[in-house]
Amino acid sequence: MKNTTYVKYSDALIAMELDNPDHSMLKALKDLHTLIKSQNITFVHAIPKYNSSDPLYAAYPHRLLDLHIDEQNKIAGVMENTINDHLGAISAEEVKYLVVQGDPLHVIVSLAEEVSADLIVIGKSQNKHHEIRAKNLIRNTEADVLVVPDGNHNYPKIILVPIDFSDNSLKALEVARHIQKGSHGNIEVYVVNVFQRPSLMAFEVDMTADQFEKQTAINHREGFEKYMNKHFPDWESDMKGILVQTDSPGISKRIMEQADMIIMGAKGHSPLARLLIGSTAEALLDRNDRYSTLVVR
Repeated sequence: MKNTTYVKYSDALIAMELDNPDHSMLKALKDLHTLIKSQNITFVHAIPKYNSSDPLYAAYPHRLLDLHIDEQNKIAGVMENTINDHLGAISAEEVKYLVVQGDPLHVIVSLAEEVSADLIVIGKSQNKHHEIRAKNLIRNTEADVLVVPDGNHNYPKIILVPIDFSDNSLKALEVARHIQKGSHGNIEVYVVNVFQRPSLMAFEVDMTADQFEKQTAINHREGFEKYMNKHFPDWESDMKGILVQTDSPGISKRIMEQADMIIMGAKGHSPLARLLIGSTAEALLDRNDRYSTLVVR
């Protein structure tokens, strides 16, 4: 799936809202087009199919029960023009533009299975009519998922990668490293691991609490460096390791303020997620309104 200069996917599925969030998402894709590529791309716009008894029926701008094929083609044409205006010529073997009626989450998940998508891209907006919640999508697909919040306009100069030494976090770190190499040194990767402070009362040691805390930090640093040296022998030349104790005050905000993009494993339950958001990786996706986030499987 990946080579040494960029992250390569076979089939990408990109969900379009045909609303403001598309602008941020398409700009992010343009910024990343030399770093993340797909052999085939399917753009899809899902229109919720309400009936007249649904409370949202009157509020939904299309107010359609059934969409005729000609109307689908017109909307697909609008979608194609919007994409061309933002992205220009798309370097992919096959590009499709689809308009489908149905529950947006179900449409995206079903279509991803149909086209064997290994990457899904969605915007994150405040449009509650048909917003696809990232955490629900993650639960229902085996593809990697890139979530771009509305208003995100920054080329990623710093990528933050939370790791918990699991296979999933290792995959996320590998993806970040490929993106970094593809940027020719224009992107920094911060590798962050959070460890819990052990209780001195749980051990019989001949040292003060301060000495015990310092020794714990030293031991964890040695374990972190051993792990990184095993998987990325030259990591110190182009990646920055950050170790954080879970009860360090204000550290989450300071770390997050440095990042432009987050890449994380889909199933890891790193303490970093609890440190940053107060829950799991799903909460990070649900509440993050600033950073593009790529969830890797």
